[in-house]
Amino acid sequence: MSLPLNVHKDSAEAMKTILGLHFPDGKILDVNHSLGVFYKKVNREVVGIDIRPVTSIIADNRALPFAADSFAVGVADPPYRRGNGDTKYAERYGKAPYTAKRVSQQYYDLLPELLRVATDGIIIKAQDETDGHRFYHRMFSLVAHIKEITGLEPHDVSYLVKSGVMDNNVEGRERHFMANCVSYFLVYRWSQKFPFKSVRFNRAAANNRMHLTAFGVGTQATIPLQSSLFADDQPATIGGR
Repeated sequence: MSLPLNVHKDSAEAMKTILGLHFPDGKILDVNHSLGVFYKKVNREVVGIDIRPVTSIIADNRALPFAADSFAVGVADPPYRRGNGDTKYAERYGKAPYTAKRVSQQYYDLLPELLRVATDGIIIKAQDETDGHRFYHRMFSLVAHIKEITGLEPHDVSYLVKSGVMDNNVEGRERHFMANCVSYFLVYRWSQKFPFKSVRFNRAAANNRMHLTAFGVGTQATIPLQSSLFADDQPATIGGR
């Protein structure tokens, strides 16, 4: 059985699809680039930064060394694992946050700079987790936070799924169906910044640009791909905290 059009089992395939649909042109900035696994299937200019020497530019994503509007799209995927002593993880990403709240704070801290340098939109990858026997739906908290600081709603969302029941993020804790099983690529697009105005839902443009089969390659059932799953035709204004 084929997956829905916005559901993927491979992050590189997900990024290729998202960029092809929503950001087909322009330079990409990834502020959590690490080894660049997102871009294995993308033939585009990607500038990656990290706080460790795995990229050519070493920088803090809370203080980017770029002028405003230097890139078409900004991408962020902060480390999500927390509260353990995984040496390999620490060498690649740094010391893991101890609580789910601190994981979420990484997103909030980088967003002002990501919004500043991107001209067309941003892509944020997030993941749910459990902490202290409580389930944290990070996508909902991020959507609410970005709505508060920009007035924007998500323009689209894509899902990355894993099969089976995954271990909880903290070693030795109980297993949980949702922890580490589903990731979300939140897509934000705008036609104006400061104040932000969302891109209008343009079905005609999307239909002219791309068609995908509804049930997989080789079938006759073909549907036009919409430009967004979240259509927001109302101009949005920036909000303060």
